[in-house]
Amino acid sequence: MKRSSVWDSALAPFHHLTIAQGQVAYAHNLLQETFFNLFVLTMNLERPPMSHAQKAKFYPYSLAMWHVLQNDRQQRQLAIAAIENLPTTLDIKGGIARLKWAHKQANTLADYRNLIVHAPMKYTWGYKDDKLTPLVAQIGGFSTKPSHKKQLRQIKSPRFWKALRNDFLNLNDYVDFVTRQIAWREYERQNGAPVLGALHSWPRRPRLPCVRRIEMMRMTINRQAGQAPSRGRRRRPSGGRPPN
Repeated sequence: MKRSSVWDSALAPFHHLTIAQGQVAYAHNLLQETFFNLFVLTMNLERPPMSHAQKAKFYPYSLAMWHVLQNDRQQRQLAIAAIENLPTTLDIKGGIARLKWAHKQANTLADYRNLIVHAPMKYTWGYKDDKLTPLVAQIGGFSTKPSHKKQLRQIKSPRFWKALRNDFLNLNDYVDFVTRQIAWREYERQNGAPVLGALHSWPRRPRLPCVRRIEMMRMTINRQAGQAPSRGRRRRPSGGRPPN
């Protein structure tokens, strides 16, 4: 059995990648937790008056339903479906629209979270001018899917993973604030009085640079595969004949 110091030396070249891996996983898990908080809140909205002890029973109820789904993406979809289809008198349409947008961005970011979390990290030979380059620590190995290898080749710098972490954290703050706004409106409905210091305007969408970068990488991969980019349906000119 090798000593800990031996493994410390072996892992040292991968330190920047394992740090990125941990931070991306941390930020993603935080966002997943916030979507669960949204789901728990939805299960409690516009219930008849009840004690705190009775309300607390909805937590294990919500938790049991949440973990019936073993997939993070499906769990986020459950939270959005619950709030979107909730019969309610609360004015939360603006919040629902923002949560649906956030859900879409989360799915885009999660694809690249899966890359760094599930792909092995190994030493890899490189080639430059038909010559072998020194071994370098990289994400991806022999077991990595070909489609994932194409995605990883588009990532030119470890800074991408820092940007991915930041987008997850900023998106988490956004979803958390929208969720709290919905909770404030429910409190005001129950108590007939505004929450002191609460903001009633929905937050602006955060800038997510990594989402745009991912879209550009996908376009590059599709172009290299010979796939034409999707342009959507052409609109018929108003008052004119259909285009030839």
